Amino acid sequence: SLLTFAALPTVSSCTTEDAIDTLSKIDSPIVISGMKSLKPGETCTLIANFAGESEDVKWLSTSPEVATISDEGVVTAVSAGETEIVCQALSDAKTRGTVTITVLPSENDDVSEYVTITFVDYDGTVLDEMIVKKGTVPEYKGKTPTRISDSNNSYAFAGWDKEFGVVSSDTTYTAVYDPIPLTDFEFAVDIAHGGYMVTGYSGTSTEIEIPATFGYRKVSSIGDGAFSGNTTLTKVTLPEGLIYIGEQAFYGCTGITDMNIPLSVTTFGAEAFSNCSSWKTSVVLGNGVTDIPENCFYNCYSLPRVDGHENLLTIGRAAFGNCYVLVFEFSDKITHIDAFAFETNTALIHVELPDSITYLGESVFCHCSEMVTLKLPKNLETIDYEKGGYQSLTLGCNSLYQITIDESNPNFKTDEDNVGLYSKDGKILYTVAVTGTGEYDILDTCEEIKGTAFYKFAGRKIVIPSSIKLIDTWAFWNSEVDEIVFENGGTELDISDDAFDGCNNLKTVTLPDHMVDIPNNMFRDCAGLEEVVLSDKTETLGNYVFYNCERLSSVTLPEGLTSIGTYCFYDTAIKEITIPSGVTTINSSTFYNCTELKSVTFLGDITSLGSSSFSGSGLETFDIPDTVTKINSYAFRYCNQLKSIELPTSLKGTSAISSNAFTGCTALEEITFGPGLSDSELGSWSLTVPANTFTNDANIKTINFRGSEVAFSKVTVKDTN
Repeated sequence: SLLTFAALPTVSSCTTEDAIDTLSKIDSPIVISGMKSLKPGETCTLIANFAGESEDVKWLSTSPEVATISDEGVVTAVSAGETEIVCQALSDAKTRGTVTITVLPSENDDVSEYVTITFVDYDGTVLDEMIVKKGTVPEYKGKTPTRISDSNNSYAFAGWDKEFGVVSSDTTYTAVYDPIPLTDFEFAVDIAHGGYMVTGYSGTSTEIEIPATFGYRKVSSIGDGAFSGNTTLTKVTLPEGLIYIGEQAFYGCTGITDMNIPLSVTTFGAEAFSNCSSWKTSVVLGNGVTDIPENCFYNCYSLPRVDGHENLLTIGRAAFGNCYVLVFEFSDKITHIDAFAFETNTALIHVELPDSITYLGESVFCHCSEMVTLKLPKNLETIDYEKGGYQSLTLGCNSLYQITIDESNPNFKTDEDNVGLYSKDGKILYTVAVTGTGEYDILDTCEEIKGTAFYKFAGRKIVIPSSIKLIDTWAFWNSEVDEIVFENGGTELDISDDAFDGCNNLKTVTLPDHMVDIPNNMFRDCAGLEEVVLSDKTETLGNYVFYNCERLSSVTLPEGLTSIGTYCFYDTAIKEITIPSGVTTINSSTFYNCTELKSVTFLGDITSLGSSSFSGSGLETFDIPDTVTKINSYAFRYCNQLKSIELPTSLKGTSAISSNAFTGCTALEEITFGPGLSDSELGSWSLTVPANTFTNDANIKTINFRGSEVAFSKVTVKDTN
């Protein structure tokens, strides 16, 4: 309630602060709100409203004998009179605001002399309140009122519901607004993050500037996909005050060469700028940024530099992947860098990671071709291979010659030459510096070699100790080694697929006694491989094991072998092969394109010849075992030197021979088939031969049939197409 006050005495004013001078000459950007009239002993809190960003201020009272003010803006009334309160920005002497505080007498108050003036917003929110003498004209000195826009209109402040005039009683002034329809605006907007979110753009300009405010409300965010796929834009100016840029906001804006990121931005969505491939201007991130999400700047090929980010904690998967020329300074607060974060960066040369980092994902620096040295964090806890499983930390760093880590790290260590990175106990080998030369002896404590650890390794010889139990996928992929030596004496050895894929210089390999299963693609594309000695204990050869080993001319298959995978000997130079008795099926394309293969010997009961199993081979004769009940499609296609073929009596029924089994055998002259049974032995025997079995075999001169006319009558030639 309003207390009773007496008329104010005249009080002289003097300043106690030399720093306050000529206040009226300064055009102030600060507006002060709060109660302006007090009684002795009462307090109020003043609020400094800045036209720009808020900042640290100092409060001063020109007449502290009338009222004092604390550093927090709390006014305490002392004695009757008036004092001018000054709010001074510490950063700029010209940035200040002033307000007059009236302290009323405490004795003989007369309520009839004073009235309360209240200013409220459209929704009833009190904006300011003051006590003035009757007969005066009130003045509003607070912050300009604002009204939240709705789905149809934004609103501009139009003044108050009544004009200011002489007051004689308590009076409330309510802010009023002019509606502005949301039409003819090229940016689609929605309300989010405490302001407007730009959700789309309908214009055709190549250069745009997104406004800082719209409808008297700030633009606070860019929505998910707002500009995604816009290839017309070349320059985008984002407003200060922006705090959020959504997922794929500028995804695929391949024409943008110039774009800023305001220091006010704190949050990015995944792929926010992915594939902005022409972006050429540097970026300074604000200190509010703590996370760069996955693929945020992926494929920003020309992005030259990212600075700032002093409080950055995490860098997501492929966040800066394929930013070829990016210069990036690692702040000392980063704790987590996920997989492929700096993939294919050529500007990282001598890399020293801050000790704050505890987690590195797989292939963080893969294909950083100019990296020469890498110093890992002293506090590193994890190098994570779980998400991808085979990509080493430095995959494709073709210039890397040194990896170091502080000896005090409890989780990792390097070998004495700082070439290989191991777990602290020496059981896991993570990666090896590519430029190593000569012979590399893996530590005899090592039990596991991680995937791509030796990718493109330049050394000539690698000794694999008997302690090794697991070699992960692509561990030696594309390495330049001439010789791999396995030490015998181990008890188990599991090698994952593609372990030696693409080792073109590798010539001879002798596999250890304790290796039982040869995985898929183990020596695929080893173009220089001439000899492989398998263990007597080998039981299986996986798919594509010797695929494209074009110099491999001889392999002895052990007696205990039970399975040979598809494409196992594709395009090799083997001349002869003996199939052990445990193998009962020749899988599809096993000897495809073995143009030197002249002789195949079967020691056991083969029942099936797979699709294209001998297609394109150099066979001149081939004795199909009489245990074979199935010849699949294209099994002998393009065997251009095959002159005669004798089909076994075991072939019978409607599916024994599949289509095109001998198509394109242009040298084929003689075919022998039939059951070789007497009429009394025929029983239910019959045979269907596809019409295209011998397509394009124009040199066939003789077809022999074993059996009587009755048996021959049970042979059907059928078009299977």
